[in-house]
Amino acid sequence: MSLPIKIEPIEIKIILNTNIPKGNDYETSILTLGTLSSPDVKVGGIKPTQYPYFTFQIKYNESTLNKMEYNDIVKTFFNKDDLIDNISAENSDIIEKKEPADINQMEEYCNKRTEHINHNIMIMLKYLYQPVFL
Repeated sequence: MSLPIKIEPIEIKIILNTNIPKGNDYETSILTLGTLSSPDVKVGGIKPTQYPYFTFQIKYNESTLNKMEYNDIVKTFFNKDDLIDNISAENSDIIEKKEPADINQMEEYCNKRTEHINHNIMIMLKYLYQPVFL
């Protein structure tokens, strides 16, 4: 599928706060391939210390992810090319990375960007940690 704009995913550093006590605070960890709890994860070419890829330019398509095996989901979020291929399938909710000049368009752009960011982070966490809940 040819997209009208170029999707440019970046690596994202996500710090997870847990409910596990550690001194006067709680444990934190950084989401990397190595922190996923499933021993069944087998993806070649991805370093255990690698961060997942992320973009706000396109809203992740949950129906596409629902059809995928867990290893393919992990590869989707940790491989830039797989992310672009899998999230762009059948997706029309795309926004350009450049900010509009008009103030009214700017508000719409910011709202849509925030919506995409919130949606995509939650979808990524849901699908990467799904074996924990099964």
